[in-house]
Amino acid sequence: WLTPDNILVKFDGNNFHKIEQNITEKGKYFGYNAIATDNDNVKWIYAKENIYSYDDVTWTIHNEQETGIKSTYDITNNPATGEVFFYSDKGLTIYNKQGKWKNINKQTLKELPSDRVYFAQKDSKNRIWVGTFEGTVMIDEKGKATSFEKTKTILKGKCITSMDEDESGNLYFTLFEFDRKE
Repeated sequence: WLTPDNILVKFDGNNFHKIEQNITEKGKYFGYNAIATDNDNVKWIYAKENIYSYDDVTWTIHNEQETGIKSTYDITNNPATGEVFFYSDKGLTIYNKQGKWKNINKQTLKELPSDRVYFAQKDSKNRIWVGTFEGTVMIDEKGKATSFEKTKTILKGKCITSMDEDESGNLYFTLFEFDRKE
């Protein structure tokens, strides 16, 4: 599944096929901008101010009243927990396996440097690492948050833009320095 040039495409191993949701009008402009597949093979797609899910049979629309967000920068699956993360200018939105939506933003978590979340992922210790446009925060398994803007670590003044974890539990980050002096 791809979203090149704001269209939705499926590759079947041999050919590319244009795919369209069939539950809302396309209008003048209808661009597909983000996609992820969850543990149950459901495709989560952002297009024109709505989040859609597709289980290979049925399209479902998840609007702002349900999700708490109008748009998303990106979507990722967290395979260990089965949660799907949505990053937006209203914080981090998490969809869990029970079908519940949860929003983490400055109103619900005072340590969050900004509501503009660029990236988030859980590690094997069940900690959520969140990169915002104004800094990085880590939320531990008990919900306690650490803002790295108040530390002397390499994460101070940086936004996590991606993360990986090896089999030994070492974390690797790509970082963006948002207030670069040079």
